[in-house]
Amino acid sequence: MRGSAGVGAALAVAALALVVGCQADTGITFHGDDDEHPLSLQSGGGAFAASAEDRGPDGTWTTTFGSFLPCIADGDGPIVIDGVDWTSDKDLDPLSVRVFLRSFDDSTSDPIASMRGTPLQDGPVALSGSIQEGVEGFRVERTCADSADNMGQTEELLVAVKADEGGAHVGDLTVRYTTPDGRKFGAVSEWQMYICGSEVPEDLCDGNPAT
Repeated sequence: MRGSAGVGAALAVAALALVVGCQADTGITFHGDDDEHPLSLQSGGGAFAASAEDRGPDGTWTTTFGSFLPCIADGDGPIVIDGVDWTSDKDLDPLSVRVFLRSFDDSTSDPIASMRGTPLQDGPVALSGSIQEGVEGFRVERTCADSADNMGQTEELLVAVKADEGGAHVGDLTVRYTTPDGRKFGAVSEWQMYICGSEVPEDLCDGNPAT
């Protein structure tokens, strides 16, 4: 299953296959999350597995995943984000996926691995910096070299995934973007995000609650 967002306890596992190459019908070149293309998400590889003990009255809950830090890896900026897409495993479609943009000072605060709730509404953790929903049209201007110094303003994409008792999966998170010369790309992260539930493999969830 594929999805997209328009304006819209980590567990290391083997990296899953990436969608790489040019999709003929769209004119978008898709690539892995590396430093050899204009944009990097600095997200590494593997999986997050998060569970929540406190469900809402309707049996659902939301987990927010982060540590997606878009930056300019090669070439000039600004790079404009066009949208965010993802895939989900069979029978693990999320009830909803909402993408947020957090701007914060990385000399005093850290990125989010995972947290219960959504950044703006019901999250139990008070996040520093400013947060807005939607990333379409955001201009990435900071280089990855500058982002690595932990001495300035940093942007982080946060992905809020809502699930029922069966759990949910969001993978192959793809950030579509346009470079200053008009070329279009899609950076595909290897992170696989699971919300634990009755349909999610137990080995992904044991001992890995959301913080």
